[in-house]
Amino acid sequence: MKKITTILISMGFSLLSFSATGPIRQEIQDLLPEELRLLGPDDSREKIEERFSKKISNKEDSSNLYLNYFENKNDVTIGSKDGKVSYLYVELPDSLSSKAASLYQKVLSSLTEKQKNDINEKMKKDTSHEKGRYIHIDLPEEGLKLEFSNTEKKELHSVIFFMKKGK
Repeated sequence: MKKITTILISMGFSLLSFSATGPIRQEIQDLLPEELRLLGPDDSREKIEERFSKKISNKEDSSNLYLNYFENKNDVTIGSKDGKVSYLYVELPDSLSSKAASLYQKVLSSLTEKQKNDINEKMKKDTSHEKGRYIHIDLPEEGLKLEFSNTEKKELHSVIFFMKKGK
């Protein structure tokens, strides 16, 4: 009984922290380790620095904390504004990307034709050296920016969660 109560409380906190606004956000959120899921818009930078002290690779920037979270390569960034968490950027390791194998199709099927056309236009206009490597999809209604690898598998490469106050 204690275990079930702990799980339910943990799930409740993670829902509050990210103010989950949609099924795609929730599905991606569920991939993350608990300490990342529990980040919320009311967490102070000082509290975050204390919690992730062993993983911080750079804290010189007053609005970003760079973490070597999964690997030794700045794969997580915690952004702050006015001393509070404003966004979370996560570059997913292969072990988590593979767990979200069907996510690209799910996201694509949830988009309007206009949104799909906008994605195609952005890809055509891209002039960077990474042209064609990734597919970028913005889901402002869910507070997400997604980056999928432009391969046959269309695995989720990275995600940005924008923090919002609970409703």
